Amino acid sequence: MARAQATGAPVATTVERLADDLTRNARAEVEDRARSVGVKAAVPLGICLLPAFLLLGVVPVVGGLLSNLGI
Repeated sequence: MARAQATGAPVATTVERLADDLTRNARAEVEDRARSVGVKAAVPLGICLLPAFLLLGVVPVVGGLLSNLGI
């Protein structure tokens, strides 16, 4: 911008290039944040699903084995 003001060069190409750079940077930031959501969502899902899996999947199997063994 300063060079355009000093030399009288057209500003449109400079502004377009700056707008493209800002758009590219914003898109890259959004993509990075979108990638990190999957990693951050794994912990709460594991905390919520692990107890249900244990109660519905593991406990009945262990209970059945113990009853067959006569314990």
